[in-house]
Amino acid sequence: MPIANRFARFFHQFLCCACLCLVCAGTAAAADKLLDLGAPFQPGELTSNERTFLQAGLILYADYDGPLNGDWNSETQAAMERFFATSNLPGPVPNWAALLMAFDTDSVFQVRRWKSHHLDHMGISLLIPFANLEVAENNVSFKDLDSSLEYEIFRNSKARMDKYHSRDPADVASIEKQRDEAVWTTTASYEDRLVYIYSQRLDDGRWATVGIYASRDDARDFALVKASIMRGYREPVTASDRLNKGIDHVVLKLDRLARAQEAAAEEGIPAEPNADEAARNAVATGFAVSSQGHVLTSLHVLESCAGLKVSGHPASLIARDPEFDLALLEVPGLTVENPAAFARAPAALNMDVTVAGYPLSGILGGFNVTRGAVTSLKGLAGTGVTVQISAPVQQGMTGGPVVNRQGEIIGVVAAKLDAKKVAEIIGDVPQNVNFAVSGEIAQLFLFQNGITPSRAPEQSAMVPERMADHLSGFTLAIACKDAGN
Repeated sequence: MPIANRFARFFHQFLCCACLCLVCAGTAAAADKLLDLGAPFQPGELTSNERTFLQAGLILYADYDGPLNGDWNSETQAAMERFFATSNLPGPVPNWAALLMAFDTDSVFQVRRWKSHHLDHMGISLLIPFANLEVAENNVSFKDLDSSLEYEIFRNSKARMDKYHSRDPADVASIEKQRDEAVWTTTASYEDRLVYIYSQRLDDGRWATVGIYASRDDARDFALVKASIMRGYREPVTASDRLNKGIDHVVLKLDRLARAQEAAAEEGIPAEPNADEAARNAVATGFAVSSQGHVLTSLHVLESCAGLKVSGHPASLIARDPEFDLALLEVPGLTVENPAAFARAPAALNMDVTVAGYPLSGILGGFNVTRGAVTSLKGLAGTGVTVQISAPVQQGMTGGPVVNRQGEIIGVVAAKLDAKKVAEIIGDVPQNVNFAVSGEIAQLFLFQNGITPSRAPEQSAMVPERMADHLSGFTLAIACKDAGN
């Protein structure tokens, strides 16, 4: 599910009331007009490469069927308006809608490693998802293992190329052909398969051909690749520094508003343990995300620590994100043979989950595992940054891994709802209401800080006993050095 869709209901609540002023306050005077979140989106103020990146998002999320060329015409604008229409809000498309779509697109591009690849020997550029690509021994065909997308790339004579384009199987539902002296294209649609053939004439008289195939279930991936194929070299299709700045601005603003709304609605119920509580316990949990000593954890539990140790090794804080409450530690000397691997799909409602950590140091005294389910795909106040889980969480488990039945990371333990304070307000005691930063947000944080998250291969569910052993291999205790640890 796109992250923008997760924010839709939350944003609708805010923009339909006086909170619109809060969203836009202080941004109108920003040097970059893109940061004026409530202002109408003006594509003409973006560079051609920035518009190209947004066109990629429109293909993935708004059924845009145009080229990736940076030209913003009526069809492109109509697709942007379709995307904004999912929020059920009136008026022209605002900057925040374009930025949320850019956030969704950037997340997908990062996780699946979509890259513009130039085939030097053929003079063709196209987008390829490199994260899980299987290349055949002949090096002319390859398949994306995360979808049904397949490629064929080869050079041949005009006669063979003509024959390749002339195939009209009986089961074809529709077919469209375009021909000129330099480029031939064929687009075919079958009951359960999509095909696109692109050929261009080379200087030596031969023809370079790219064939793209996918099932209808992956029509948007297919459309993205089809739109990306072009003669010559294409500049990278990535979010620019300016778009990234805008993405950070709108997502952090949303998360800050979610916390403010939650505090007002619940009369002070904390969304997470405060730094003093963390300092009193002086212990958190983290998990290895590389074999070179990089550990991911929650930020707020570290803020009162003068120094850190991870499993007895001195550690340093090398990256932090206060709004998403994530921290990346570097632990020289720590070697983890099998670091945590992230799930290929987001958490699903009612998914079985397991949480691991080191709770209540000095009381429970060691590694602990609890089990539960994903009870909501939204956190407090409807924010899409976190998911809600029912697995019991004790103090000290913050920052620990939340995994699915295959042992793959789908979240980072972020907060435990204060049941006592809730009971004082509503007269009832909530049971096992806990929160985890979503795996997609955690992966994006790692990408932004130079760490490529491991992605789990397809595997079957683990038995509970095997799960505990699996988690113990990369789940680590974190302590403040000045607390005598």
